[in-house]
Amino acid sequence: MLGVRTKLSSFNIAASATLRQAIDAKPGTDATVPEFAASAARPIGRFTPILSIIYTPDELGSSKESIYVEGGGSYKIAKTLTASAGIGRRQRVLAIDYTAWNAGIAWNPSKHFTFDARYWDTDGPSVWPYKRRFVVSGIAKF
Repeated sequence: MLGVRTKLSSFNIAASATLRQAIDAKPGTDATVPEFAASAARPIGRFTPILSIIYTPDELGSSKESIYVEGGGSYKIAKTLTASAGIGRRQRVLAIDYTAWNAGIAWNPSKHFTFDARYWDTDGPSVWPYKRRFVVSGIAKF
C-alpha cells in the first residue's frame, strides 16, 4: 500500500494505491489486483463528516470492476475517545452489489496507539462470508 495524506484548506484529504493478493485463489480467477482509494473529511467542532471512494478496476476472483462509496462521520466524545459510523454501497460487474454499514468506538491512549471496536454488517445473502461481525483492532504508529 502506498498513500498520501494532506490538508487542503480545512479538509483532510487522503489517497492510496493498494496491491491486493488472494491466498489460495481459484484457478482461472484474478489473484492479484490493484485498488485505488480517496477520502475527504472536514472537522466541524467535535464532528467530522467523511466521504470515501474505493475503485477496483478488476476485483479478486471472477468479479470485474467495482466502486465503493461510503459516507459517514465521527464524533469526539472525549480527548482520547471517538465514536464513528458509516454506510456505503458497492456496485460491481459480474458480482452481487451490496450495502454495508459499520459503527464503532476508538480509543487513543497516546499519539502512538489506537484501539478500535467496531460492528460491521451488509445486506448480502445469509450464506455470504461478509455478514455481520464484531472486530477489535489495534494500531501502533512510530
